[in-house]
Amino acid sequence: MRTGTILGLVLAWAAALPAPGAVPAQLFYSTSTTTIPPGQSFLLGGNQRRPLRVIGTNTGRVEVAVAAVAPGGMTLIARAAPGEGFNATFDPGTTARITNASTSQAAEVRFRFNADTSAVGMRYVGPEAGSAD
Repeated sequence: MRTGTILGLVLAWAAALPAPGAVPAQLFYSTSTTTIPPGQSFLLGGNQRRPLRVIGTNTGRVEVAVAAVAPGGMTLIARAAPGEGFNATFDPGTTARITNASTSQAAEVRFRFNADTSAVGMRYVGPEAGSAD
């Protein structure tokens, strides 16, 4: 390999590195896979002080619906069939609601989100989840 080629590769690699002290635009702190029982919803967030970005993939066998729940109401963001994904940012104080559309099969969703799990509320709602909505 020629010296010029090696030098070019090293310079290209160095240019791709962030500047010292630079903060990436979006850090993902948590990855989680959750199973949502039939007819239930998984709630994520609601008490965060900053926008909450959630990237998810439906890894199960049934469709899920993704909605934003705010004091003013609920807004459907996406429906994700098995194998499909979603990418949404939820405003401060807004809850991400992922609902299992099936009444007979569990849903499974893999999430990445930009908050520490200890700082973001998570719970299930619906039949037999301990709380009704």
